[in-house]
Amino acid sequence: MDSPPSPRYRAFILSVSAAVLLLTTLLACSNESAAEKAPSSGEQRTTKAPAPEVDAAVGGAEAAAEDVVQAPPVGPTDPAQVIPPGPVHPVYSLFDNRFLAHPIREGGLACKLGAPEGAKYNWGGHPAPWVMRRTVDEIPVAFSKGTGSEFFVPLSDAQAANAALFVVHLKNLATLQQVKILFNDQELGSKGSLDLGWMTLSFPIPEGLAKPGENKVLVKFSNTGSLFGMKAGGALAQVAILPRGAAEPTKELDLSYGTDAQLAEKGFMLPSNGGLAYYLFGPQQGALELRFAAPEGCALQVSLALPGVEVATHVLEAQSDEPFAEAHLDLSPYQGRVFRLELTATTSSSCSGIEVRDAALVIPGEGGKRPTLIPPPQNVVIWMIDTLRADHLPMYNPKTDVQTPNLAAFAQTATLFERAYVEGTESKVSHASLFTGLYPIRHGHLSGDTRVANQFELIPEAAKRAGLRTAGYISNGYVSDTWGFNQGFDDYVNTIRESKRNNAVALTARAKDWVEKHVADRFFLYLGTIDPHVAYNRHEEFIKLYDADDARWANTPWQWNCTGVELEGIITGRLAKRPEERERVHALYKNEISYNDHYFGELMAELAAKGLLDKTMVIVVADHGDEFWEHGSAGHARTLFEEIVRVPLIVRYPPLFPATRVAEGVDVLDLAPTLTDALGIPASEGVQGASLVDLANGVGRGYPRPAIATQKNVSYTMLLNDWKVILRKSGESELYDLAADPMEQTDVAQAHPVELRWVLDALGLFLAYDREWDKSVFGVSANLSAGFPNALSALEVRNR
Repeated sequence: MDSPPSPRYRAFILSVSAAVLLLTTLLACSNESAAEKAPSSGEQRTTKAPAPEVDAAVGGAEAAAEDVVQAPPVGPTDPAQVIPPGPVHPVYSLFDNRFLAHPIREGGLACKLGAPEGAKYNWGGHPAPWVMRRTVDEIPVAFSKGTGSEFFVPLSDAQAANAALFVVHLKNLATLQQVKILFNDQELGSKGSLDLGWMTLSFPIPEGLAKPGENKVLVKFSNTGSLFGMKAGGALAQVAILPRGAAEPTKELDLSYGTDAQLAEKGFMLPSNGGLAYYLFGPQQGALELRFAAPEGCALQVSLALPGVEVATHVLEAQSDEPFAEAHLDLSPYQGRVFRLELTATTSSSCSGIEVRDAALVIPGEGGKRPTLIPPPQNVVIWMIDTLRADHLPMYNPKTDVQTPNLAAFAQTATLFERAYVEGTESKVSHASLFTGLYPIRHGHLSGDTRVANQFELIPEAAKRAGLRTAGYISNGYVSDTWGFNQGFDDYVNTIRESKRNNAVALTARAKDWVEKHVADRFFLYLGTIDPHVAYNRHEEFIKLYDADDARWANTPWQWNCTGVELEGIITGRLAKRPEERERVHALYKNEISYNDHYFGELMAELAAKGLLDKTMVIVVADHGDEFWEHGSAGHARTLFEEIVRVPLIVRYPPLFPATRVAEGVDVLDLAPTLTDALGIPASEGVQGASLVDLANGVGRGYPRPAIATQKNVSYTMLLNDWKVILRKSGESELYDLAADPMEQTDVAQAHPVELRWVLDALGLFLAYDREWDKSVFGVSANLSAGFPNALSALEVRNR
C-alpha cells in the first residue's frame, strides 16, 4: 500500500445526498472557515484532489493516534478521494477485524450470536448465565442457562428510524414451548406450541420503539430442554432488525464473509443491498484505502457518520477494465474522533455483490522499525512502587503538586507508556499478572486462599533461564513465598514477613550491597518498595512540600502517619470527616512518593557510578493506586476508576527503548514478554501479554490499543484512547470521556452511543476469549491481527 493508485484503477465519487450538499452550501455561505473544516459532500468527480502536507515524522516512532483530538466539525464531513503524496502504511485492517464488524442486510442490522461475532452483543457472556463458543448441528450458537437470553444490539440513526421487524433464528429445545420477545423492555409478541428444532421467527417492532445506539433484547422461553448437559430454552444463532419493506426471512440469513478463495486474498463479499458496519477511531492524517471489484450494475457505497453530524455518503463505481479498482479516501476530518463506517453494495437486480480487498485505515509514512543486532541488557532492575497512581507523577499529570525530580529525570531518557493499566485492583492479583504475564482469569490468584501455581514461569525464573543471577527484596507481605512469589529468586527477602525494615532507605541499602557483591555478574534485581502504601508515614524533609502548617498536627492521630487501622476508620466514615483532615492524609501519601523518589535517585546514581546504568534495563511500575475521595472513599481494591488501575510504566534501556512517550494502551502483564524479548530468549509458555519493544520503536503505533483491568473477574474496564467503559457485575455498562472528565464523574453512555459501542465491541470480544487471549498471536481486541482466525481454529474444540 505504499504507492498511489494507477490512473487505470480509477474510482469516481458520486454524490447521493442532496440534503448534505444543500446543508454544506448554506454553511459555506454563512461561515467559509467552517465549511473548510467540514468539506462538502456534493458531487466530486476528480480523483486527484489536493493532498494535505505530510510531516515526515508522521507514522514513525513518534506517531500516535491519540495525539490529535479535533473539535467536532460544524457541518457534514466528506472525505475527498485523493492520491497520497508519499508512502502510507496500514494501522487497521478491515479484513483482519471483520469479527468486529456488524453485518447489514437490506439496510438493517443482522447479528451472528455464535462466537466470536456474538461476543459483541452479550459482552462475551458476561455476566452468566450465557454460554458461548458452542456449535449445534455445525452452526455456531450462544444460549443462556435457564429461560431468558438478554443481549444488546446497536442501531444507526437510519436503522432505528426504519426498524420494523425483529427476526430470530434459533433451535427450540423443549416441547410445549413458547417464545416471547422483549425489545427495550416492551413485549413484541410471542409464538407458542413450537416444534422442536430449527426455526426462524419474526415479530413486528412498533414504530418509535427502536432507538439509535444500544437496544436491549430479551428472548424469553417458557420451558427448558437440555443442551450440553445444561438446561436451556433454545440455542440462538442469529437475530436481525430489518426495515419497513424488507422481505420476511423464512430461514437462516447468509452472513458469511465470502469463499475460502476470497478470504485467502484478504477479501470479503458485500452482497447486493448488504454490507458491513464498523465502529472506528480516526487516526492522525488517516485515509481509507481499499480495492474493490464492482461488476456492471454494482456500486460500492461508503458512508461515514460522526455523532451529531450529517452522514457523508459516497458511491464508488469501477471505471476500468482491470479486475479491481482502487480507492483512497481522506479521513483527516475524522482524526481523533470515533465514527461509524458502512461499506455496502447498492441495490440492483443485476448486482450479485462486490468483493472488497485490502481494505485498511492507513497513515502517512513507512511505520516504525524494530532495532536489530542489539545486545541484550547486561542486567535488569525493576523498581516497583506499591500503591502509586499515575496522576501523582508530573510526567503523567503536569497539574500535580507532587515533586519527583529523580523519576522525572529518568523518564526523560526512557520510554513512558501513558495509558498503562494493572490487571487487578489490589496487590495479589496485579503482582500475579506482572510476574506471570497472564490475565487473572488464567493465573487464578485472586485471594489469600490461592497462590501462584508452580506451573507458571515467573519473571525471575525467566531471567535465570537467560543466565542472570536473581534477587528480590520485597516489602509487600502478599508478595511472599506463602503465595508462591519466591520462585526463581537466588536471593529473596520479604521484609514484612521477616519483620525487617521495609522502607525505601532500607531496600535501597540492601540493593546497593547486593549489586556490589555481584557487579561482575549479569543480574536481575526486583525491588518491591511500598512507601506510598499505608501506613502513610511522615518524612521531615518532604512533608512541608504538601502541608506547610505541619506543626498543627502535633498530638493528633495524623501527626506521624495514617495507619492501616486508621484508613479502615476513614473508609467506614469514623475518621477524617473534616476536609482539612482529608487533606492531611493526602499530604502524607504525597510525601511518601517524594521520599521514594529520593531513594530511587540514589540507586540510579549507584548504577551510574559503577558504569552499569546504560547496560541495565530499568523498569518503573506500580501495582495499583489509592483513591482520595474522588469517588466517595479512600484506599483501593473496591473500584475500577483511574486512580486505582492506571499506573506509571516507564522502561529505560536506550538501545531498545528510546526516549519517547507511547500513547497506545498497554497492560502491566506485557512486562513479562518484554523481559524475555529484551533478553533474547523465548517467551514463557502460555504468556498472554506482548513485548513492548515494538511499540516503543513505533511498530504497531497509530491506532488505539486497549488497556484492561478487572475486579476479581466480576467487573471489568477497558480504556481506548480517552474513552473508558466499566462493565459491572450486573452487566450494566458505564462510559467515561477522560479527555473532558478525567475524574470520571459523569457517565456519558447515553450521550455517546457510537463511542460506547466502539469500546464494547472490543471488550466483549476479549471477554469471550480472555482465558486464551495471546496478544502476540491474536493482536489486541480493538485491532486484531491476521493470525486471529487461525488461532481460533486451533483452540481446543470443546463444543461439538
